[in-house]
Amino acid sequence: MTQPGMLVIRVKRCIACKRCMIECAVAHSQSRELVGAMQETPRPEPRIRVKPLGEFSAPYQCRHCEEPPCVPACPKDALSKEGPGMPVVLDLESCEGVGACVKKCPFLGVVKSVDGTHAVKCDLCSERLERGEIPACAAACPTGAITYKRPEELTDEERASCSGSPGAALVRKEEIVYRIDPDACIACMKCARVCPADAIESAKKTPHKIIEERCVKCGACYVNCPVDAVQAL
Repeated sequence: MTQPGMLVIRVKRCIACKRCMIECAVAHSQSRELVGAMQETPRPEPRIRVKPLGEFSAPYQCRHCEEPPCVPACPKDALSKEGPGMPVVLDLESCEGVGACVKKCPFLGVVKSVDGTHAVKCDLCSERLERGEIPACAAACPTGAITYKRPEELTDEERASCSGSPGAALVRKEEIVYRIDPDACIACMKCARVCPADAIESAKKTPHKIIEERCVKCGACYVNCPVDAVQAL
């Protein structure tokens, strides 16, 4: 496979139209066309998801990190990365849906399938790249919130976001600050479980608190809170 590029996300351009999700699902369907994909069983799932982020929305997908935390977390060796600049690849035949990769990804880039039997993640539309096309999500985005760049086109800042460090998450560039509303918090500890930086004080039965000096602003707590107690300011 030719060395792939990188998907670059510009949060403030996202209008939450979800065309990226639709085209991603179609690109990974058997029929490769919308009407046919809707009639397939099981219905194809998108490898990218648009989620609210404060006053914005943001597309989340695998970042194909240079030091991916999901790869060593998988007990079935279903995830692999051939070398620098190469994508993180999921072997569905080996995947048993354990979910360790889902918990370790700080960018919410790996999710479980609807039926819970396996992981679902971006593969950079490898078949499209081999045909000289760009990933379906980037081709479909009407506002340029998702763009695809070859390695030689990336800026230093964009390369940094592919490092695998939670602190390199692109949402951090929007200068968003996260806090937990003590009156809304139900102390379920879900935010603490998904935090990759141990930045949440989570004593049982007491409102949780974000430790600002540890927070890497990945947004995992915000997206996963079941009662919207985490605020994005």
